[in-house]
Parts: sequence; structure tokens; C-alpha cells
Amino acid sequence: AVRRYGQAVPAGGLGVVQFTAEFGGAVNRRAAGDTAFVHRDCAFLTQYLAYWPASASPAQVSAHQAWLDGLWQDLRPWASGRAYQNYIDPRLATWREAYYGPNLARLEAVRRTYDPDRLFRFPQAI
Repeated sequence: AVRRYGQAVPAGGLGVVQFTAEFGGAVNRRAAGDTAFVHRDCAFLTQYLAYWPASASPAQVSAHQAWLDGLWQDLRPWASGRAYQNYIDPRLATWREAYYGPNLARLEAVRRTYDPDRLFRFPQAI
């Protein structure tokens, strides 16, 4: 799938499948619940990116988004089902579970205790 998508990037833009971090060893020695970082059983992190110029037409933007969506969908069988919270995906419907997994309830309690007024916020904040 990666090779096929690399050859099918829509004209006028750039598509990238980026393997950004290799795990194992010390990273995976901690249990997923020990810290806020739930991705302890992964071999690596992968980021799918598409770029297009600001001058792109709506049709070009749509073509690039379709390329990205197709790549994401085709690689799902090999993914953990989680998503790295520093790779924000505004279209991810289940972002709370994908970003934080079984740590979500504990992290929500921490947020309620230390940031009850939600000083630290963004659209996908806990």
C-alpha cells in the first residue's frame, strides 16, 4: 500500500508516509498505564501527510484529502487502532480513546484536579 500510494499522489502536491519513531527496548519496558503515553506496545509511529499549495482549487484539495483518507484506511489492518496525540487529527471521531486508550479516565481526573477552569485547552483537549 505504501509503495502504491507513493506513486499515486495527486498532481500539484506531495504525499508522505513518515515512520517517525522506532520503539522497543526502554520505551516498551514501561506498562501503558504507567504514564500518559499509551503507545508502549508499538514497533514504531507512522504519520501520513499530504501537502498542497495554498492556491490549490477545491477539487485539488479534495483529491489530496481522498489520497490521505485512502492511505489511512488501507493501512488500518496493520495499525494498533490508536493515534499519537501529538499528531492531531481533527477528523478523528474517536480521538479520546485513540489518543489515550485505557489512560483516559485517569487523565481526565488529573485535568479536573489541576485544570478545573480549562486554562489549557484546544479542540481535542481532555
